[in-house]
Amino acid sequence: MRELTKIKKTSYHFFANISSIPEDTRKKYLQKILRRKNAGKQKNVKLIKIIFDLIEKDEQDEWDDDKICKKLDITKNMLYWHKSILLEDLRDFYFNWKEIATKEFNPANFRDSDIVSYEKAKKMYAIGMRMEAKTILLKLAAAYERKINLQRKPKPDNEKLMILVDIYGYLLRYYFGCRNTIKFNLYWGKLKKSVELNKKNLSGKENAYAAMIYLTSQSLKTIFRTSDAANYREAINRLYAAFKHAESQKTYENLFFITILIDDINLRLRNENHSVVQGYIEKAYNIAVERNIEIEIITFKAILVCFRHEVLKPKAYQSYLNEINECYQKAKKITPRSSYFTVIERAMLRMLSHHGTEEEFLEIVKSSYHSNIIESSSFEAWWRLYAYQNLKLDRHSFTWKFHKLHNTSIDFPIIDEINIASMRKLNELATNALNDYKNIFSFYVYAGIYQTIVTAEFFTEDRGNYKRAMLFIKRIENMEKTRPLPGKKYVELIKLGISVIEDAVYKNEEHLREKYENQLEELLNYFLETAQGSNLIDRYSVLVRIAQQSNVKFLWELVENYYTKLKNVIPEIIEKINKEILTKKIC
Repeated sequence: MRELTKIKKTSYHFFANISSIPEDTRKKYLQKILRRKNAGKQKNVKLIKIIFDLIEKDEQDEWDDDKICKKLDITKNMLYWHKSILLEDLRDFYFNWKEIATKEFNPANFRDSDIVSYEKAKKMYAIGMRMEAKTILLKLAAAYERKINLQRKPKPDNEKLMILVDIYGYLLRYYFGCRNTIKFNLYWGKLKKSVELNKKNLSGKENAYAAMIYLTSQSLKTIFRTSDAANYREAINRLYAAFKHAESQKTYENLFFITILIDDINLRLRNENHSVVQGYIEKAYNIAVERNIEIEIITFKAILVCFRHEVLKPKAYQSYLNEINECYQKAKKITPRSSYFTVIERAMLRMLSHHGTEEEFLEIVKSSYHSNIIESSSFEAWWRLYAYQNLKLDRHSFTWKFHKLHNTSIDFPIIDEINIASMRKLNELATNALNDYKNIFSFYVYAGIYQTIVTAEFFTEDRGNYKRAMLFIKRIENMEKTRPLPGKKYVELIKLGISVIEDAVYKNEEHLREKYENQLEELLNYFLETAQGSNLIDRYSVLVRIAQQSNVKFLWELVENYYTKLKNVIPEIIEKINKEILTKKIC
């Protein structure tokens, strides 16, 4: 997992797709290929070895089309063809698709070839082969549009129309996942026209099914690019209605998807509909139990565990963490892979963000990136990649040392050195993300990126110019006017810190104490009541930085008092920092 560097984006995306397939699967695939007669001499096999070797060594950036073509004595067109065949064949091998297709889709059991393709596409989508499903669905959409010819009279064949409506629903879900505005709007317009134009000709059952697809797609349209909580409220109300149609029609695949969306939107609304949403999640879970569908049972159990934890905020969290991990481990063993796996990974991340170690959280972020690449959900994938790179850099931002105030016996950690190179890379990563992923990220993700830039600027400046930090603080404050942001108080602390540092140049301690002490204590108490885990260390490091930069006595007293409280709240993290300092001293 590397940043976009000198290789083309197309090559980068190719390597992202290949490397996201587990290493053991890649090795088994290569072994299968090598069993062919004279395989070692074949150019495509040599190419596969080169590609797999670069991934294993994490040297994808060394890829060069011209050099590879020269080495293998092939044209660029032939190279692109071989790469395309490799990706297609490797994904088929990973999902065990040939065996599934042979077992479940005997053409003799279907009326025509289009129905076979339609059922195959739905199965592909269910197990995570969304890229392949999309290709089939696009062809089917064009074929059924020709068959129906919506503008022609007499009225179109209702059975074909319902299939077309379903196809549009799948395509809209796919293009929502990769935030393709043009394609999403194209198929939203086609779905809307199909449903509204033929409403009078459909039976009650057909109208209910069409309404379910329409309302679900309309909710996706409402939240496609939004910064307004009103849009999310509008979308969730449409999903409630869609859920009822799915329940009445017993279309459980749609019902499960709708429930996941309901939970996701409610999370963005800070669980403001928690009692209503819990009812929908429990209903979906009970249906999965009644129908004995293992992956859905695991998925909704994981969501319920997260949901209850986030609403109740229990101090005894270990049982919740254990339950989530049990769901995750069970899901990993289910084959063929299910598209619900990414939902379970998100549940893991929700829990680990509160209680997990940095290593555990990083591992699931990395895994989630690969999972979303496999499922062609580029929006989630690139966000996970950004988060992973961000966290890795952030872990190496500081080293600590002990400090002691006069007339006190308490040693408390303060910042020894700031890794300026790491901070600048963090700043560069966040800045590049605003350009590389333009029009992909959501409201909250942009707020998080701005917060990263503010942090990097704050710690990089040495009593210097905080102009860029204040620019992005202003952007965050403007965003906060439309909807509460989780990290807003953290940004407030940095803003207050900048004011303290700048005032300390020409104001005396009495003035600074009178102006800032109460504000700082109020924020610090807020963090102790609401923040958890490593987030509290982030706040502590900002406070230490303020004290070091301004060097005012009352601020050092605040640091000492806050540290004393942290030892009781997060003893395991404090112990880890202290061990790092002692280890450094011994070395």
